[in-house]
This record gives sequence, C-alpha cells and structure tokens, in this order.
Amino acid sequence: MAALPGQLPGPSDQITLDEITDASNTINVTSNMSLLDAYSNLGYSGTNFSFDDWRGANTGFYRNDGVNDYIGGSWGRSYDMRSNDWSIVCWLRVNQSTKANAIFWSFSASTPTSANRIYLQYNANFNRLIVNLRTNSQNFLRAYALHDNSSVTGITNSSTGWTTGQRGNVNGENWTMITVTYDASQSTSAAAFKIYWNASEITNQAAAPNQGRTSFNPGAMYLMDLADQAPGSNNADFDIDEWKYFEGILPSTTVSNLYNSGVIRNNSNLSTITLTQTQVSFDSYDDRAADTTGYWSPTITGGSRVLHDDGTALN
Repeated sequence: MAALPGQLPGPSDQITLDEITDASNTINVTSNMSLLDAYSNLGYSGTNFSFDDWRGANTGFYRNDGVNDYIGGSWGRSYDMRSNDWSIVCWLRVNQSTKANAIFWSFSASTPTSANRIYLQYNANFNRLIVNLRTNSQNFLRAYALHDNSSVTGITNSSTGWTTGQRGNVNGENWTMITVTYDASQSTSAAAFKIYWNASEITNQAAAPNQGRTSFNPGAMYLMDLADQAPGSNNADFDIDEWKYFEGILPSTTVSNLYNSGVIRNNSNLSTITLTQTQVSFDSYDDRAADTTGYWSPTITGGSRVLHDDGTALN
C-alpha cells in the first residue's frame, strides 16, 4: 500500500522501503528505521501516537488569523456549477472572541469579480450562514440564522454570535463540520441548497432570494478570503481543515459518515464515495495545501499550518 498524505502504514500492512519513503517524504530511509523516525521526517514532533492514529489520520490544519491571510489559486476543473449538482464539505473552528464576517470558501472567475462567484459566508451582523451562487450580479442564495436553529447549531445568542464564547455544537477539539449541497434541478434557492451543521441539516431559513442564475465555470478558488478582491480585509480568525469537493449531491447518510462522530479524517474515508471529487488537506510535510487530484493550484499567503496533536506551527 502507499500512504496517504500525512499518513503512515497500519500495523497489518505489508510495506517496502520505497513505500516508507513515500510515507515520510524523505529519501533518508534505512532498513532499521522506526515509525517514530518516519513520523519525525514528516516534520512533526512528539511520541504520543499509535498505529491506529495513522489509518485516516489527520495531522495538520490551516490557521487564518484574520489579517490578510488566505489560500488561493487557479481552479482547473471544467464544471458548470449552475447547471450541475455539487457538494462541498469543510471543518471549521472559530478563534475570534468578537464576531466578524468570514468567507470560508469561494469560487470565482479566473480574474476575480464580485459579479460572478459562489461562496459560503458567515454574516456577523445577522449571525447567519449564507451560501450564494451569484452570477451576473444576481443572488441565488439561502441564508440561515444560527440562533434560529439552535437545536442543531448550539448557538443561541445572536449578539454573541459564532465566537469562542459560543462555538455551538462542536467535537472534542471545538471543530464543526459544515456541508453545503446544491441540487441544480431545483428552480428556487430554498429547494436547491441544503446546509448541514456536523451531521444534521439546518432547516429554519432566514432568507432565500431568487434573482436568477446563469452558467458558471470557476477559474479560481479561495479559502478564507473574499475571492473577488484577494487579498482582502474581509477574512476572520478561523481554522479550516479537510475541504472536500464533490460533483453530486451528498445524501444525509454520507454527510453523517463524513462527520464520523466528530473524528476528523483525511481522504481515506472518501474511497466509498463514487462521485467525482477532490480534497484539500494540510497533512503533507512538503505540500502545504495538498489537493488530491490537482484541480486546484493553491498558494498559502500569510496563514500558517498547525499540528493537531500539540499546536506546533509547521512550514
């Protein structure tokens, strides 16, 4: 077997030295090399790991401190996101003590413009999650007030908003998985979009304007920044991990499987999903933002990669 980014083989796997080389991203491999040596060669430190940790292991994530940080680059996959189904998943952790606007992911034209883009936004003023397929300056969007969906989100106070003082329903490390699905066959935004918080759908919508939509094939994609004018000041203090893209609608059972009871996994848990897909992880030592299929050519600007295990900042 060949290790996935940031992973080492499990205890029952038959491996060769070449595969260990691939797993540890180093050519300095010897016959008596230990797993701890390979772990260190990934650029990480510490001894508290087991074989089980490496099956679907998630070792690093990206941290945005809200000061002109972002990840962006060209998007090479030709796919009309107005006329075809898609789903996007990512893990988020808020680190800001006062609420602020955030755009977690955003597709744009090759030359970014505010007239044509698709994005997932947290609107601080209204304490809402918003997904918008904006084409020709027309909004086709669905918005959800987090406090009006408190049984799912765990966020009850709109004044406090989505902050460190009110992270809502999270896993043991304060992460939330957000999933957006888009059904192109639906004529209204209320019917076309769904948003899930962890494994549960948010159902109480605040607004769903339907101004129209036209064909849109993105040429660029950004994480944690407004894609019409990167780098921009409209980004926030959030962590993001395991961004996943699918050309199809993920059913709720698959969303639940991806949530994995709150245990974040990397691309090893995508093998049973047959939709065209890609995933961006931050686990590989020599590839800071590793896109599994090469659709995206990203560059990290300003932000940092951080190790899940102990908070160590990586390259």
